[in-house]
Amino acid sequence: MYSTSFGTLNITDYDKALSKWEGIKPIRGRSDQNTRPLYRRGDDSKTIRQLPNGGITLRLWHTDVVTFNTDGTLDLEPYASVSTRAFVRAVLGWGSGVHAHWSDRSHPLPDNVTQVGGHYYHTPQFATLGKVDGSWSLLGGSEPFELTSLDKKLTKAALEETGYNQFKVWLTTQIRIGLDPRQGDRWRSTPYDWSHREVSQYLTSGPEGWGELVRRMSKRCEIDRELETLRRAVYKCAGAATETAVPYFENYKAMTNAFAAMRKYG
Repeated sequence: MYSTSFGTLNITDYDKALSKWEGIKPIRGRSDQNTRPLYRRGDDSKTIRQLPNGGITLRLWHTDVVTFNTDGTLDLEPYASVSTRAFVRAVLGWGSGVHAHWSDRSHPLPDNVTQVGGHYYHTPQFATLGKVDGSWSLLGGSEPFELTSLDKKLTKAALEETGYNQFKVWLTTQIRIGLDPRQGDRWRSTPYDWSHREVSQYLTSGPEGWGELVRRMSKRCEIDRELETLRRAVYKCAGAATETAVPYFENYKAMTNAFAAMRKYG
């Protein structure tokens, strides 16, 4: 399901959302007359409904992606998928100043980056917006971007001492010959959140520890992303990584350059 699946709605405030909901006839015979089809009648994957508190929420499958509240605020529920990103674009329109950079495809940025008023924020769980001088502004939900700079000499030594390079060769070889030992987790497409201490412990334990590592990996996650998280944990354990928290980026180029610099030595 891609952007071509959604017609542009240009719903930019509560009144327009309420008017949209009131203008759609409920499906006759259904017990739930509150939830109504947003596009094609009978299509329950994209709906609009009124909440008990009066808010209007637009839902894609099982996620209330965009909610307009009676006090004029807007709530977004980030979900890392191409279709959810396109759904936000279709609901709010290009001219809203709000754009979702949420994607489950491989990309050099953290999941769930939301652009509001030209600034780029990390909004992993939710984003609450309000109008300031007629334009949307982020009120809550952002968490700092975690940037890492590396000492190249220490990183090289840490990879050798822990046996990371041997583990990488073993794992990639297993995958290449069709004996992928990772789990078939059909839902998780992001890397496992490793503790730097446990990664170092498992790597230095040899094949027995390697088995513990791969059991926490998912076949749906690209192997390069999984290995990158392992390397960063090794670097952190060795004291080779310096972390910096950045509240937001003022433009897309600054954001992509910052993460490209991290991946250069990742």
